[in-house]
Amino acid sequence: MHRAQYFAEIKNNQVFIDLLLRYGAAYQNSQGSDQIDLFGKNELFELAEPAIPEVEEWSLNFKLSRENDVIGFYISAHPLDDYLVEIQAFCSGDLSMLYQPEEFKGRDLFMAVVVKSVVHRTRNNGDPFGVVTFEDYTAQYEMFIFGDTYLKFKHLFQPGIFLTLKGRIDKGRFGNGKLEFSIKDIDQVKNLRENRIQGLNLTIPNRDLNHLLIDELNGLFLENQGSCKVNFIISDTIDGFDLKMSSRSMRINPSPVIYKALSNMNIAYSLN
Repeated sequence: MHRAQYFAEIKNNQVFIDLLLRYGAAYQNSQGSDQIDLFGKNELFELAEPAIPEVEEWSLNFKLSRENDVIGFYISAHPLDDYLVEIQAFCSGDLSMLYQPEEFKGRDLFMAVVVKSVVHRTRNNGDPFGVVTFEDYTAQYEMFIFGDTYLKFKHLFQPGIFLTLKGRIDKGRFGNGKLEFSIKDIDQVKNLRENRIQGLNLTIPNRDLNHLLIDELNGLFLENQGSCKVNFIISDTIDGFDLKMSSRSMRINPSPVIYKALSNMNIAYSLN
């Protein structure tokens, strides 16, 4: 059974897990009973098992959202996992650095986050601002976002949306000498994949290169065509040299499907 089945609504607005609990209690009661029916059978065998409802599985994002709502953290995965390869390739910071401003003072940071919560408020002078809590693999961090930055990116501050934050840790806007993270730009994480990736680089030892592997790669790339170049690095571990070449005809659409398939083939890959 999957998680959605336990919470599926059945007749009379019942949730299936409640029916299971009642069945379990009745089962235990029957198991501890010595009563025998007219045919010599224990009443335990008269209990009909509940029929398991057929419903679609929850999406990963919904499953993670429910986990976080109930216990305060994620179990099955992290919301950013689908973009982990791009994050590792292009991001140069994380939220934990914001808790060490002196160490990272003056450094340009580019990080991927998920919006946990947002509160839209108005200052005494009537100017709107937002209190946004972000989360990544390392930490949660609450930011007060004012002025043009807030007005420009307000539409992106929605719980559950994946964003990239570009900025720098420097002296704050209030002139009190306190260091803070000043946001320069905000974008959606999906644009890392759509706009940043120029090439997918595959490193293959020459001893592993054969027609079977070539056919498998060709089939994978034909099913995932796009605009990204494919570069090959054929390594000779004995003589210690690499042969670098690019496909002239093949262009792909980088995605977790390709990353997972390459991992299953034991092919090392990177992005540029």
